[in-house]
Amino acid sequence: MNTSVFEEHARKNLEEGRIPACAWRVRQNGAVLSEGAVGYRDYETREPLPAVPLFRLASMTKQITCAVVLRMAEEGRLSVEDPLSRFIPGADSFTVGRMEDGRAVPDHPAVRPVTLRHLLSHTAGLGAGDVGSIPGYAEKGKKLRDCVPRVTETMLDFDPQSKCSYSWLYGFDVLAYVCELVSGQEFDELVRTRICDVLETDELFFEPTPEEEARMVNLYKQTDRELERNHSTDDVNCIVPRDFYSGSCGLVGSVDAYDRFLTCLLNEGVAPSGRRMLESASVRMMQTPAFADASVDRDNGEKWGLSVPIVVAPQKETAHVKPGTLFFNGAYGTFAMLTPSLGLSAVYMTCHLEKEGCFRVAQNEFQHDVMDVISQNPADAQ
Repeated sequence: MNTSVFEEHARKNLEEGRIPACAWRVRQNGAVLSEGAVGYRDYETREPLPAVPLFRLASMTKQITCAVVLRMAEEGRLSVEDPLSRFIPGADSFTVGRMEDGRAVPDHPAVRPVTLRHLLSHTAGLGAGDVGSIPGYAEKGKKLRDCVPRVTETMLDFDPQSKCSYSWLYGFDVLAYVCELVSGQEFDELVRTRICDVLETDELFFEPTPEEEARMVNLYKQTDRELERNHSTDDVNCIVPRDFYSGSCGLVGSVDAYDRFLTCLLNEGVAPSGRRMLESASVRMMQTPAFADASVDRDNGEKWGLSVPIVVAPQKETAHVKPGTLFFNGAYGTFAMLTPSLGLSAVYMTCHLEKEGCFRVAQNEFQHDVMDVISQNPADAQ
């Protein structure tokens, strides 16, 4: 079984300027098939990567948030079927809007209430298009409690459960805020106590210490000439301040930390330590299409589970994976895949603002390499 292909392709992508750095781990049935890291913490000065590099996870935060929500449900603090209005006054009277002459205007009252299940599966219509916008959201010095209740001031892009469209920010921030309300703890503390402590990792967090900052790989963007440092993100983890604790995009983490999380999902909620993060029923709910008629808004045979797209009928760019594969993606090039039927998990992290598919080339190549290696693995008898 040739696993050197991962490093070969990583070094090629580094040399050709597609990425400034990357790290990865591929695991099947508990055994690590490949892991490594190449590149630079600072691409311009060629500062080498630390032993354990840290990356901005961006939207790969959403799956962690989902796990916290499901844990809150197990503790009896909420239900995924709860209407949002149970937690936020005024959330029972959303209006669906439409764009007219370049501006958002009201169209009709929403036909059904927004529920937590809608938010978890990107079927709420909240912040899922051009209509919904909250001016001044997540400015420096603000917390979830300062911003999230203002979602009642905006309109929905469509009726809840009528379609699926990605809510890149508001939806999972609302969920994080709901978890704060029902627990009495800030969201960073919930992530630490409900996720990190169980996984026995301290490499998943919102606010880095100076020592952790020195391990964070700098973020770059592609210019016409070369990779260029993106200094506008120095004080944020994605587009939000580091102390905002965004449930949508705020976490920083390592490949090892996310690998532990994926391993826990493969083990039906039990962490490598033997401690339980989630009940098996919660894990199954996460990995099951949320609504039979709500497909992902691109035609590739996927449906949304809770926080994750699930490959239901492989086609086009997913033709190389097995049905039931889950995908995890972040805006800066972080990526993971989980195929429970194969006992497979894979994590890939880089730190690159996409332009014309630069990091996507490397990411897609990694996906194909994973499946090629698995096909050679005798452990894959299915």
